[in-house]
Parts: sequence; C-alpha cells; structure tokens
Amino acid sequence: MRSWWKGINWRTFAACLALATTVWLLNTVGEKRAVTFTFSIEPTGEQGRWAAFPNPQISARVELTVQDWIGFSWFGDRGALLLDVGHLSEGVQGVSSDPLRGPIVRRLGSSARVLSLTPALIEVELESISTASLEVRADFDGAAFSERALIESPVCSPNAVAVTGRTGAMDGLAFLSTERLDFSAFSGDSATLKLVLPRGVSAERDSVDLHWRSSKWVRYELDLDVILRDSVAGMDLPLKGYHVLPGRVHLTYFYPEDLPEPRASEFEMVGLVPSGSGLWELALPMRPEWARDPILQPGRIEVHRRISR
Repeated sequence: MRSWWKGINWRTFAACLALATTVWLLNTVGEKRAVTFTFSIEPTGEQGRWAAFPNPQISARVELTVQDWIGFSWFGDRGALLLDVGHLSEGVQGVSSDPLRGPIVRRLGSSARVLSLTPALIEVELESISTASLEVRADFDGAAFSERALIESPVCSPNAVAVTGRTGAMDGLAFLSTERLDFSAFSGDSATLKLVLPRGVSAERDSVDLHWRSSKWVRYELDLDVILRDSVAGMDLPLKGYHVLPGRVHLTYFYPEDLPEPRASEFEMVGLVPSGSGLWELALPMRPEWARDPILQPGRIEVHRRISR
C-alpha cells in the first residue's frame, strides 16, 4: 500500500483534478435550477414604525443559474426585506407581497426569476396613532451632588417635546424623563441627555439640554448664645433662673460661596432638657437651608439652677 502511494505523481493528479473541476463548472454554470429562499421582512414607510407583521417571513421560489446561486450562498445580502406600508390605515389588513419580487431579484442576480411568493398576502397590524406635547423632567438625585452645593435643580430646555406613538403606549403617559443625570460626569453646570421613550413612542427630538446652578462649599464660623428649653413642657426657660456654662458656643459649618452668608439670627442654639441641673445636650433646631455639616463646640453644656434666697 505504501509503495502505491509513493508511485502517484501528485503534480499530475492535482492538474487533472483542477481540469475536471473546471470542466464541471463550465458545464453547470449556465444551468438553471429552482431554489426556495426564506427572507425576513420589516415594515417601512410613513406608517412603518407603527406596523407589525404577525408572520415576519416570506418564502420565495426562485429559478436562477448555479453561478448566481453560489454567489448568493457565499456573499448574498441576508438582511430583512422592506415592505412599504405607508399607504395603510389603522387595523389589520393584507398587503400583496408582489413588491418584494424586485428586491429579491436584485439580491440574487440578473438570472433570477421569482416563480412564487408565500404568502401571497402579508398580514399587517397597524395600531391607531396619537400625538401630544409632553413636559420633560430631569431624572437626578440631588443627594448625589456632594462636592458642590446644588443651588438650583436641573431644568430641561426645551421643557416640552412633541411625541407620537401607538395610542395604547401613549395612554397614561403624563411626561417624559431624561436619562439619569450623573453630576460627576460633567465639569460645568450643563449637560445634554437623551430622552427615555417608552416602546412604541417616538419624539421630535431624542435629547434635551439640562442646566442647573451649583457653588463650591465655603467654611464659616459663628459664636452663638444658648437658649434653654423644656422639651416636655414645650417652653423656653428663663436664663436668670440658671447658670449656663459656657453661655456661648462655637459653630462651624459649610455654606455655598455664591449665596449671601447667613446671619447668626438665622441659627438657634438650644439646650435640651430634662430641666434642672446637670449636663445638657445641645441641638440646632433652626438653621438656614444651606448650612451643612454643623459642628458644635462644646457639644454639651453644664446647667445649674440658681439658688433663690
């Protein structure tokens, strides 16, 4: 056996095989054969985005040359065929598949001839359409804005957008939201974000501009008088009846640089009961909206009743 293989002239064998293949191709390349191809289909045209095909496929029985058949098998466009439904009104209707013959022939080659299409009528479902102008709201988390003070929340420009969609998808849609705003991704006080659109709804624009106002935090310090309050009785206590040590406390806090510095009168330093002598905790029951991270020194005070004589 081994000597038989060694006796073959491989160059001659390869040349004969190539010649036989060439002769076969020459004899068959002009032949035609009938083949069935299956294509997916998608709606297009003015109403295309509101339409759906319950059966989104079509079978084409086609006669073509072996050459075109091989070419399509190796290099052909397998994407969906587009069927124009722009002339349809809402509801379920049947559309002839004949307009697909031309696109199929162009894909398969000049020798192709479409023998039949199955189904001959393509079922199309077209929903009723509604339009509206909806408010646009920015989706953000103000608490996530920590390195700077968020003085004015993000607003959208434009603040309303015209939308069109399937009536079923539009029902109950009161406003549109932007994508979630990540403040850390933007160095300034503006951004452009895409709109979040429900399925079956389209808008005249896909994004809006957002603008907000922020400021860096600045450290401030104040010395404040202490007020005594009986939290059980809900009343302030007269200081003349108590010794308070110390009578003033030091407050450190942060405030936005772009806003006017708050006055001491906007704060209230209160020593909380039980009323009587002892060590009282301090609290800040009243302070400006933007006062941040207050630190009290000291955090507690000594309160003693005065001895009446």
